Amino acid sequence: MFATIDAFVMWLAKQPSVLFWVGYIGAMVFMRIFDALLSPGCDDYDENENTDDN
Repeated sequence: MFATIDAFVMWLAKQPSVLFWVGYIGAMVFMRIFDALLSPGCDDYDENENTDDN
């Protein structure tokens, strides 16, 4: 089973579009993290509580 997976990974690594996809996915993940760090979010804990104030 390991030999089959290894052969598939080695075949996939030799494909010309792999560098594009690795770079594209890496850039998308980086931009998601960067955007999450820059967004102000919701720091008001009173808005985040799901409790009733009755």
